[in-house]
Amino acid sequence: MRRVLGCLVLVLSNCAARYDVATPEVPKSADQAAEQAFRQARGQQESGDLAGARQGFGDFIARYPDDPLAPVAALELGRLELAGDRPEAARSRFEAAARSRAEAIARAGRFWQAVTDARLGSC
Repeated sequence: MRRVLGCLVLVLSNCAARYDVATPEVPKSADQAAEQAFRQARGQQESGDLAGARQGFGDFIARYPDDPLAPVAALELGRLELAGDRPEAARSRFEAAARSRAEAIARAGRFWQAVTDARLGSC
């Protein structure tokens, strides 16, 4: 019921279109190769190479699924998928982020799940 009300509020207030949740603080990885791969994908995202960033975050998740950076990569990949008008693909990424042990990342994942549900009309 609470989820339905949250989606309803997002749809009625149209805040999903206006509100942008900043990426939570990024944890550190003990694996230097994982850290480098994440930073490379993030750099592509920041430079506007969204296709490269999508590929980089997707590759990161496939290669380092248990790394502390994986939920952040899932969150960022979900946001890229949503911006690319692929809400179904985005939703699965946000679900993964919502399972993070880091509460700020999990909260952002749940927020973007609700945004995606509203866009899909599944609230």
